[in-house]
Amino acid sequence: MWILSKPGPLTVTRGVGAAFVSEVIEGPRRLLEVAGETLRTADLSGQPLHRADFSGLDLRKTKFIRARCPGSDFSGANLSLADFSGAQANHCDFRGAMLEGAIFDGAALVGSDFRGTDASLASLRGALLELVLEDERTSWPEALVRARMGSEHARSNPQNDGGTPGGSIRSD
Repeated sequence: MWILSKPGPLTVTRGVGAAFVSEVIEGPRRLLEVAGETLRTADLSGQPLHRADFSGLDLRKTKFIRARCPGSDFSGANLSLADFSGAQANHCDFRGAMLEGAIFDGAALVGSDFRGTDASLASLRGALLELVLEDERTSWPEALVRARMGSEHARSNPQNDGGTPGGSIRSD
């Protein structure tokens, strides 16, 4: 497993038998050059990953818990079972990413792009999904679809004030 230190420059530590190897890196792409592997199962929790390029990478089971990754590119990445709980992932590109079993509970995803993405098996409890981009190929969890239908009905029926204004959805 890869672990990144929290303070200062990112330091990668990898267990190889009884030995540990540490390298200072500049970002996720540098990590791949140093590691020669994928970022699968990496722990990037709490890391500042602004505008990072994760496009097309194997990020299965990677932890992004409370990471700050606005504007990052996850397009085409395998994010199956990745954990974005509480992450600040506004304006990220998730186009065509694999999100089976991914966890976005409590994540801020304002303005993120989910076009062509199947998020139907992802967990989005309490996620803030304002102004997300989607298309006819985007699939959401059934509970989110029902919540959206309820919000749209409430907006079109002024007597019912149970809707969320401005098209914002907080998935619960």
